[in-house]
Amino acid sequence: MNKAGTLVEDIAAKDKLSDVLGRDKEVSSKPKITQRMSVRELMKPENKKKKNAFLRAWKLIKELPPSNPNSFWAIAGFHGMPLKDPRYPKGSGQHPKYPWGGWCQHANVLFPSWHRFYVWRLEQALQTLCPNDDIAMAYWDQTSKETWEEGIPTLLTDEYVEIDGKRVENPLRSYKLQLPIENDEEVDHAYYKRPVNYETKRFPYSGIVSGSERAKTVAKEHNEKMRKLFPATPTPGRTITDVEILNFNMKHYIKLNKSKYPTDIVEYNPDGYGVFDGFVRSLYADTYNVMSNIDSAGAEGWTAPIERPHNYIHLAIGGLTEADLDLSPLEMRERDIAAILQGNCKNVLQTRVRVSY
Repeated sequence: MNKAGTLVEDIAAKDKLSDVLGRDKEVSSKPKITQRMSVRELMKPENKKKKNAFLRAWKLIKELPPSNPNSFWAIAGFHGMPLKDPRYPKGSGQHPKYPWGGWCQHANVLFPSWHRFYVWRLEQALQTLCPNDDIAMAYWDQTSKETWEEGIPTLLTDEYVEIDGKRVENPLRSYKLQLPIENDEEVDHAYYKRPVNYETKRFPYSGIVSGSERAKTVAKEHNEKMRKLFPATPTPGRTITDVEILNFNMKHYIKLNKSKYPTDIVEYNPDGYGVFDGFVRSLYADTYNVMSNIDSAGAEGWTAPIERPHNYIHLAIGGLTEADLDLSPLEMRERDIAAILQGNCKNVLQTRVRVSY
């Protein structure tokens, strides 16, 4: 028996193979059907039990050691890692024309299916950790009236939540790195370096903590500047919160040049380039290729592929605003940190990740 075969037999003998694969030892001929619901639906009082189980499962996969294949660290790493293009092992680690974005598929026909499988893998992990609960991946409906008026669901931004009757840190809000992210000195990605226990950042703040002194200075200046850009609050004398600033930017990206939420999509004219219009315009694509990704759709076409509003959400959460076009210090801009970093305000959604855009 070869070593690989012996290893598989040893694992199976210890009854751990099913845990590694995230499967039960006996697979029912009638697979369990789970119902996926939006995050806002999950927040309704009648779904309190489902929400509790969902939050518990997320807390558990984030606490698993990085070596566990069901851990958030392991799965999030699919979206952006490795940082270096294996086709170019030396020098910049990047193709001169086509930048390496890790295993994550963008700008090609695999964009929808790759991300669908990725989120399904996360769902598998959640279900494996809590096999007796009815758990399915929740999604954020970015075209709902609530998103238009309020921005991101509060379940994704609240600092604390209740799980099993205890007040704990919200596992959907951010992620603390369980291992450091090291950069290859041959690759000019020094600002991707992150220490252990680093906590992911969201708009309006930069998370750069390493790299050149210039990069650190730019990040510090950016953070100080962003506070000054949003001084006003609905209530005089009250300081605006970070979440309010984030939602200010998010709602801008959702609506762009529109003011009233459309109630009739058939009669609606999606002539803008915001997130909402992008999703509506994707419905008019006459082929899968055009609908699936920005390269196949072309830069000048009226029909917007679903990848475009997806990218806008990345930027709105990760840092782009018309008031500050310098993206260099913003975490969500570079894909290689996007999985783990993008991971929490959006990772819970139907797209999620490990590095930055």
